[in-house]
Amino acid sequence: LSPPPPSPTALLCALGDITRDEAHYVAAWEASNGRCARAQRALARGAATRADWPVCLAAWRLALALNPLHADGWFAAGFAALKLNDDEAAAAAFTRAAAEDPENPDAWNNLAAVHLRGGRPRPAFSALSQAVRLRRDSWQTWSNYAGAALAVGAPLAAARGAGRVVALTRGERREADVLRGVVA
Repeated sequence: LSPPPPSPTALLCALGDITRDEAHYVAAWEASNGRCARAQRALARGAATRADWPVCLAAWRLALALNPLHADGWFAAGFAALKLNDDEAAAAAFTRAAAEDPENPDAWNNLAAVHLRGGRPRPAFSALSQAVRLRRDSWQTWSNYAGAALAVGAPLAAARGAGRVVALTRGERREADVLRGVVA
């Protein structure tokens, strides 16, 4: 038995991949009656390349409505929402990205950044706890962890984070503000 022939939408998407002409993805979307997540993912990536964040986020939303088990898509949607200063959408997307791929330190770190920007240190500290567990060699993540720990009243965690920053940067960076907060 031979495999069935590819669908028209698959062919249009393949043509878009080959030619890099987004019109083929639009045609695939239309031919599928709005059911071709692959076409919207390709349109979202193209919009991101052009830094057209409103189009990018809209395309990711359409793609993820059809295929919600796409961790990279949730992460990319969160990034687009960050670029648009839509913290609510970014937090929701990064939360979903972390739920779909709990081993993604960038999803946890970006989720924490959104919470910190919104003045929510407790959920930021929780997210950063996951981020430093997964990415132990990033002094920037440890620095954020130390600051969030201090903000939630966890001085031992703050001191531990500050110590990791010093160790990872071989003393080039010192978390003086965090350490002052720990001893205050």
